[in-house]
Amino acid sequence: MAKHSLTDKDVLKLLRVDDIVTYFQPIVYVAGKKVVGFEALTRGVKGVDIIPPLELFARAEQKGVKLEFDRICREKAFQEFKKVFAEFPGSVLFFNFDGSSIDKIKTPTGHIFRLAEKYQLPPQNIVIEITENRVRSLERLKRFIDYYKDLGFLIALDDVGIEYSNLHRIPELKPHILKIDRVLIENIDKEYYKQKVVKALTFLAKDIGALTLAEGIETEDELLRTMELGIMFHQGFYFSQPKPLETIYVDEVYNYFNGLIFKFYNKMACYIHNRKKIVEKYKKIIDEVISELSKVDCKEFEGILKKWVIKVPEVECFYIVNMQGIMVTNTIFHKHTKVSKSPLFEPASVGKSLFCKEYIYPLISGIFKVYVTEPYVSLATGNMVITISKVFKAADNKEYILCVDFVSSEE
Repeated sequence: MAKHSLTDKDVLKLLRVDDIVTYFQPIVYVAGKKVVGFEALTRGVKGVDIIPPLELFARAEQKGVKLEFDRICREKAFQEFKKVFAEFPGSVLFFNFDGSSIDKIKTPTGHIFRLAEKYQLPPQNIVIEITENRVRSLERLKRFIDYYKDLGFLIALDDVGIEYSNLHRIPELKPHILKIDRVLIENIDKEYYKQKVVKALTFLAKDIGALTLAEGIETEDELLRTMELGIMFHQGFYFSQPKPLETIYVDEVYNYFNGLIFKFYNKMACYIHNRKKIVEKYKKIIDEVISELSKVDCKEFEGILKKWVIKVPEVECFYIVNMQGIMVTNTIFHKHTKVSKSPLFEPASVGKSLFCKEYIYPLISGIFKVYVTEPYVSLATGNMVITISKVFKAADNKEYILCVDFVSSEE
């Protein structure tokens, strides 16, 4: 049998449903302890070894039958999934749609809807995966998505987060699911920048009312980290390689769930406990500083801050603002603080307004008396910090806000 190549005779088989080989990979919801569906993946034609889908579609395009081949793959997926659906009517079919064809049609043809009717599959149990960066026309892409959403189908944007993803399109398209590309998932437990990108994507998904799915999960650490970051659904070799439908044993996937949930619970409990200890330690420092600040008026603030910044190595800097958000002290740095030389980063000084800072205006408005940020890049230094701010009353009977930037350990 030929390996990773197709003869012209094999290419002709691409247009016969019975000759197409389709594998499936489970989509799992760990927290819910269930397999929610299966993605259909074309893997070649009968009599030929497994072939990467990119090669299959490339050969079909060379022969001018790419659209026809895409439709044949889709029909095979529906045909095979019908067998699963008969046994598990709550399961969902995920399949890839060749987005490049959307630019060629003014209005959707309804082919997917007719297939669903033919195989008696409810539209709400079918997810159409589209790689949006392959579609040049946003207008036609939106028309296609809206058409199938109105018919009850679910829409997933595939390969989100890779180099050419047009993230600005996502809020306008309002998909049901964002599929985070495996490039971002690989080694995510070790690579900090990937964690931040994925976390941002989960925030975006929440804002537009979409679910998130991480593809390419291969290790337990990758899985647990993506769960921490808010990813809901998962797919990858860790659970199962793509296989013929009849060889997938859902019970094998179920065996993972209880142990994973227990590990996730322990991991998050440990994280919360450690963060709580750190924050309590930082708040204790702040309370001790405030106990001295409250006995003097604002003219003496800087002297007290300079004394304290020497004592506490975890502190990057101190500064104090009034209840209008205006700096009443300069930024007082620890002597070991490294400040970026870029003009983008500049410490605030007396008279500067910090009202717009997330840790200032909630205190001024009276919503909070103390505020703790997530780690972020300080515009004063360019370093990762956590800021804790707290309202206090000084000897002049006026209220002020003490702000302390602590060195962040998250890297």
